[in-house]
Amino acid sequence: MSRLRWKKSLLWCRNCNVPLIGDRCSSCGEEGFRVELTPPGDVRPAFEYDVSMIRNILDRQFGDGCGVELLPENKVFLLNRAPAEDRMDEIIVDGKVVASLYYDIFSKKPHFKVLLRMEGALRIADCVRKSWVIVDEGAVEPILKSSNAMAVGIVDMDMSIEKGDEVIVFSPDRRVIAVGRAMMSAREMRGADRGVGVKVRSRFSRGPEILKGGQRWDDVLKANEKAIERNVRKSVEFLRRSAEKYGLPVVVSYSGGKDSLASLLLALDAGLRPKIMFLNTGIELPETVENAKKTAEKYGLELEIIDAGDAFWRGLEVFGPPAKDYRWCCKACKLGPTTLFIKDRYPDGILSIIGQRAYESEARERKGNEWENPWVKKQIGISPIQNWSALHVWLYLFQKKAEWNPWYERGLYRIGCYLCPSSDLGDAAILKEQFTGYSRWERYLRDYADEKGLGEEWLRYGLWRWKKSPGWVKGRGIEFKGIKRALGVYFSGENPIKTSLDLDIERVKSFASILGKWEERDGTVEVEGICVIGNSEIKIIDENHREIVKKVVEQAVNCIGCGVCVGRCPTGALSIVELNGKRIAKADPKSCVSCRECLKGPCPARDFNPAKG
Repeated sequence: MSRLRWKKSLLWCRNCNVPLIGDRCSSCGEEGFRVELTPPGDVRPAFEYDVSMIRNILDRQFGDGCGVELLPENKVFLLNRAPAEDRMDEIIVDGKVVASLYYDIFSKKPHFKVLLRMEGALRIADCVRKSWVIVDEGAVEPILKSSNAMAVGIVDMDMSIEKGDEVIVFSPDRRVIAVGRAMMSAREMRGADRGVGVKVRSRFSRGPEILKGGQRWDDVLKANEKAIERNVRKSVEFLRRSAEKYGLPVVVSYSGGKDSLASLLLALDAGLRPKIMFLNTGIELPETVENAKKTAEKYGLELEIIDAGDAFWRGLEVFGPPAKDYRWCCKACKLGPTTLFIKDRYPDGILSIIGQRAYESEARERKGNEWENPWVKKQIGISPIQNWSALHVWLYLFQKKAEWNPWYERGLYRIGCYLCPSSDLGDAAILKEQFTGYSRWERYLRDYADEKGLGEEWLRYGLWRWKKSPGWVKGRGIEFKGIKRALGVYFSGENPIKTSLDLDIERVKSFASILGKWEERDGTVEVEGICVIGNSEIKIIDENHREIVKKVVEQAVNCIGCGVCVGRCPTGALSIVELNGKRIAKADPKSCVSCRECLKGPCPARDFNPAKG
């Protein structure tokens, strides 16, 4: 199902003033109207923390009382994550986007602020005491057509306005005609006879549509009763069919987030009694670990914890910081430990119920609701909520009176590793305010930036989150230094092949059996009929093995003992050992048959070789 369809997924009942996940309201029978959202439109409830935060920001920007005026006490509100340089959430009231909550990383001191739509500005007009300008009558019509508010046409203003502030533009008779961003401070506007005073983002076209109040989330549940029941029934039938089809032990891959919690509850609704498999990556929030334990206890299910230990911090030494386009962390800290666990506990395979949703990414949409994991052998993954939106999930959790991770009510919209490169700086700001453990990551990034000479901008804008420059950087005039994150190994020359760094022969010996029978001679590893691997060069004997030899050397240099390759070994020859205080995979020469199955598939050591561009 194309993501283009998702933007049509949210409807609103005008009569009951509540969001709908189906076509009609179960309370009054009225057909809902479409809510115009930025795709993909994966809306979620605004919790009290979110509402309070937005109200306080509105009061600070526009004057006391503006917050409650826009978000009154007797209505329900939704948030929709929208694309931007950093965190931005559209704020939905009465089925309308009235404003956006935006984390401004470009101001002198990064902070959250509210960007008003025209609908929002009209709703708070009577409360506005700050960040306003009044234009003369001659400027009104041009602004309403297409113009910005020119400084020369501004006749009065709030003198506290600074460049970059959000501003409401009034006509002389105190009608709101536009909203936008100040391009000058108030003092500069007052003395200017040219230039743009306010760059207009939204202008008046019609009055606000304010619907009746009196709604609570119980009313939303009642209005969506039939749609929830229909979704649950489909998911439960899918789970039952899948369990019968595969006949494997059933587990729920539990992350501590809302989606895996909903998937677990659906499994229970289907009459399954799955084990809960929780992967502690070592960089989880404490409340996430605690939530997994509490959930298992509450439903009387066995909890199996896979502990990655310090895999992430060890991986940093080899790969450097992870990035959106360099996510070695997921493979090394999640899939590797999971592979070892399944190989040990479920040698015949497992059926994993996973809280994956198509809304989350195009890759997850393409994967579908049933798949085999290319990284983890003998794991069949299924998702009972593949076509659910976040609102579907939350309404189901509300209905079940579930106990979700408390971080959802502290400002986070997704739960995962606390330093995930996919997170925005706005999320990091919320974390830093409430989680002292974040400081360890900040210290690492500071030391890394100093070591590489990356400068303050690399830290300030969170540029560690990309390996290749994001599009917005160039437009903002920010310098982005493309660097090799760590050493790694690359090759040059034909025969012998030169290596970019001196090879640790002990590491090479750990993997040499994958190539064939070998022996150590004069500080080299000689693989019979294939190659001779020395300290800084590789002599190829059989040209048919050139690329395979390079693969094995890459693996030997970068291995952090994640275990992905161990799960592929059909003879049990591969295991994880300690070598000079480091975890590494090792092929036992006595049991390795050089079938090279371990090379057939992804590997962090190769796929994320930091020497590669």
